[in-house]
Amino acid sequence: MKKIIFLINKVLAEFSGWLLMVMIFLLILDFVSRGFYRPIQGVGELAVFALVVVVYSGVPHCEQTRGHIRVEAILKRLPKKIRKVINFIVYLISFLFLNILVFSVGRSFVQSYQSREAIAGTMPIVIWPVRLAIFIGLFLYCIVVLINTIDEFKKLIDTSASNIHQ
Repeated sequence: MKKIIFLINKVLAEFSGWLLMVMIFLLILDFVSRGFYRPIQGVGELAVFALVVVVYSGVPHCEQTRGHIRVEAILKRLPKKIRKVINFIVYLISFLFLNILVFSVGRSFVQSYQSREAIAGTMPIVIWPVRLAIFIGLFLYCIVVLINTIDEFKKLIDTSASNIHQ
C-alpha cells in the first residue's frame, strides 16, 4: 500500500510540474492579450486555479521526501531519545490536525459541488474542481504523514528496545 501511495504522489508531483508550465503559459497569454487590448476573459482566474492545484498536488510528495522546512537548531542539541520522542509527538499532532483539515476541506468540496458555486464574472467558472484537487492533495498528505508517524514510532520503539538490551 505504501508503494502505491508513493507512486501516486510521484505522479502528482510530475503533474504539478507540467501544470506549472500551463499556468505560466496562461499568465503569458493573459499578459499578451491585455497588451493588444483584447483580454481573454477568465484566463487570469484559470492561472490562479492552476497555481492552487500545483501547490496541493506537490505537497504529498514533499512530505514523502521529508522536504518541508523544519527548525532543528534546538532539536539537534537534544539527546537522540528525546529527539525521537519529540519527532513522534510532532508527527502525531500533525496527523490529528490534518484529519480535521481534510474533513473540513471535504465538506467544503461537497457543498461547492452541490451548490455549483462559481466565481462571478463575464465567464463564470465553477470552483469545485479546485476544491477537489485541494481535498485530494490534503488527503494524500495526511496519509503520508500517517506513514511518517508510524515510521517515527518504530524508530522510537527500536531505540527503547536497544536501550533495554544494553
